[in-house]
Amino acid sequence: MTRGFTLPEALLAVAIGSVILLAGSRLLPGIQLATLRETQAQNLEAELWRLVFTVGKTLQRAGYCRSECTLEGLRLLDDGRCVIISRELAPGTGTEQVGFRLKNGALETFSGSVNCDGVGWERMTDPGSLEVAQFQVRREDRGIFAPRLTITLRALALNAPGRVQEQVHSVSGFNL
Repeated sequence: MTRGFTLPEALLAVAIGSVILLAGSRLLPGIQLATLRETQAQNLEAELWRLVFTVGKTLQRAGYCRSECTLEGLRLLDDGRCVIISRELAPGTGTEQVGFRLKNGALETFSGSVNCDGVGWERMTDPGSLEVAQFQVRREDRGIFAPRLTITLRALALNAPGRVQEQVHSVSGFNL
């Protein structure tokens, strides 16, 4: 003869199950919040890497000329917080200037005749989600080797107060 649970055994099983479910329901919001914060941190890190790689790739092209060149390939202004890169497009077609600067908590870029104090710059970052606290490019001359250009970018995620990330990326200025 098969016998099931007795009433006290069934009540005990329901009570233990209820305690486990209650503990799990209190734990779940904390896990979700931690996951959200980690996702925000990873998104901020990915955004900053995208920005420093973009600036770095442009810096590597600074001073490029197909023929004899007299242009100043790289100008670091305002202690490296504004950068103007010049390069030749094609023989006889002229040069291109690209600039990067930090202004009002946003990283901005400009293509054309660049002036660090001018208007018409385009934001590379969304000021509603990210506040750039530091942007700086430093040049390190290394004798017979190409100069090392180091980009530092520090930003605060506005959707996660207190979350600050910094990325440092170095490239060689082969054409400088």
